[in-house]
Amino acid sequence: MAQAPTFATHRLLHAALTMSVVAYGIAAIVLLNQPAGSPPPLSPWVLVGLSLAMTAAIPVFRILYPPTTGKRLVQRDIVSWALCDAIAIYGLVATMFTHQSTWFFALAALAVVNLGLYRPNAAIWRQVNTSPQML
Repeated sequence: MAQAPTFATHRLLHAALTMSVVAYGIAAIVLLNQPAGSPPPLSPWVLVGLSLAMTAAIPVFRILYPPTTGKRLVQRDIVSWALCDAIAIYGLVATMFTHQSTWFFALAALAVVNLGLYRPNAAIWRQVNTSPQML
């Protein structure tokens, strides 16, 4: 039988997704050193719109998927963090299209704010992990 993850593991997952935003920033800066090509195939404003839609969807998802068990908490948080991470990816793509770092840094800031809002919460972790069988 697999051992249930600890809160430290939960925090580590969050940290890994948060640090990926930094990795995207490095990629964006490296890409800016490449020569500019043809016009972007997609307006960066479309990606901004998708980012704002995700920002609005995350709390709705978290309400519709309450953490009634430790397993559900982990699932809900990983999906929430992945959606936050996708916002930074949209910024990276917009930077790749336009060769302007502003797009990445604006959307990365939004991603980091969201990741901060939905960081691991020890009180909720303790509350839902009262049963020994989490996963």
